[in-house]
Amino acid sequence: MKEFTDLQWLIGKLTSIEKKILLKFINISNEKASDTQSLVLIRKMMQGNDCNESNVQKLIYGKINTSAFRKLIKRLHEKVLDVILLKQSFDNNPHFDKRINEIFLLRKKLLQFDLLISRGYSDSIWSQLDKIIKQAYKYEYFDILLLALYKKRRVQATILKQNDFKKLTLEIFKVERNRSFLNHAEESFHLNCTGKVKHISKIDERRASIQDSMKLMQNNISTSKVSGIQYYLFLHQMEYYDLCSDYYSSLQTSRNLVNFLERTNSVSSTTRLLTAKINLANINMKCYYFSEAFSTLHNLDRRVFRNETDDILVKEILLQYYIFSCNSLKANDCLVYLEPMTNMKAKYVSFYPKYLYYSTTVNYLFDNKKTNGNLPFYELSSNLPEDKWKFSQRVFQIQLLIESEKFEQADFQIENNRKFVERLKKSEVLNARQALISKILVELSRKSYDFKKVWKSRRKELDLLDSVDPDYRWQIMSPELVVFHEWFQAQLNHEKYDHGKVMAKMKAKISPVVQKPLLTLPADGGSKHNRRVSARVKGEKLASA
Repeated sequence: MKEFTDLQWLIGKLTSIEKKILLKFINISNEKASDTQSLVLIRKMMQGNDCNESNVQKLIYGKINTSAFRKLIKRLHEKVLDVILLKQSFDNNPHFDKRINEIFLLRKKLLQFDLLISRGYSDSIWSQLDKIIKQAYKYEYFDILLLALYKKRRVQATILKQNDFKKLTLEIFKVERNRSFLNHAEESFHLNCTGKVKHISKIDERRASIQDSMKLMQNNISTSKVSGIQYYLFLHQMEYYDLCSDYYSSLQTSRNLVNFLERTNSVSSTTRLLTAKINLANINMKCYYFSEAFSTLHNLDRRVFRNETDDILVKEILLQYYIFSCNSLKANDCLVYLEPMTNMKAKYVSFYPKYLYYSTTVNYLFDNKKTNGNLPFYELSSNLPEDKWKFSQRVFQIQLLIESEKFEQADFQIENNRKFVERLKKSEVLNARQALISKILVELSRKSYDFKKVWKSRRKELDLLDSVDPDYRWQIMSPELVVFHEWFQAQLNHEKYDHGKVMAKMKAKISPVVQKPLLTLPADGGSKHNRRVSARVKGEKLASA
């Protein structure tokens, strides 16, 4: 019975104080037999042991009585919702930060105002409405603010002077405009920056769309002074810099965002601050500031995590930190921690394939064992969250097959991968580096895996992969956990791939480049490059943070 399952879930989400209030609430209204039955059911659900529909019905009615049981559940469900609306529930709920608490209370106070109006109002309740309006302005909660302003104009229309009425109408117009500005900023963020919703796949078009949105948001901030728009502007800037591989500028913007949230109560929330700090750790890793990234993640208040997804996200970044820092023991500890969560495949369907990819790669990188090329990657490739992950998984599988000298299977996978890359060319999902890797793999297959011949024929491409060119260099925090050109060089020299040596080389070569801004924007509006700019961003200016 769905109603029974829903009630179980709802009671499971109650705090200990809410459970006590619920029991008292039912006891106070215990005038009907159904209320006694409610107490039996609620206590059984709170215990959680052997709580299934059949057992509970027999306990309450002495038999199965589905119709009466469904009505009982419905009444109890309403009582639980009433308890959640009580002020004590707001004040004692650890999942509510100050901003969320204030917004919920504003909704409740506006409902209370309506109830008082329906009973006949007095002058004293106008002050309550003015307080609601003041708090709604403070937290930029424009939906409630508009409802309150419209109520004020409607109820007071007969007593307001003409000038006061016009002033209130102008105020409503400004709030409507500000809400429209904020809604546009949020909509643009989801369309341009959120992975599942992105409406543009080509990088140049996405960058142009983000630039247009940022320009509009800057104008709207000047007009409205709405802090929420500034929050979304920071997010757009971070996405824009990331698209341009300007990680230094992205890092500065990420730091500014954290500082902005810590000092701006009107937009700050626990969830937003937590997300901003996770993003800060991620971009610190891209700039090779490993200690700063670890410190940020280590100091997160894990009590404020909303669900296991936040925990998985933090652990995944820590896992990458340990992989790139060559700490095999800690990397394995992360995998052990994540394994119980990934066993729930239905709930974490997007992360489970990544977990298998991580675990196999960690075993390859640190255990120095001969990894079997027959890995269960065929069924997993379609489940990986993004095509760039699918590509890296395919390449890694091919590398394992080559090392295991299973050349026929490697040929088959290389041809599949070539077709996969061809399908993705128009969407620009894969970057220039991945396109070169695919070409080199095809060349290996054609030259019967003679690495020396391929090295001579593809020397230019291999040199590009080994360069610091933004279009072709290896990217830390990417799915390419085994650096392809270094793996190729190890095979050429008949050596094992030495991950520790490779990571030290990558850090020495790439960190000085990414720890500087990609472009400077002088006052005259010209563009002076202080390091090599990606071909994708030549001739364009970056929005300043």
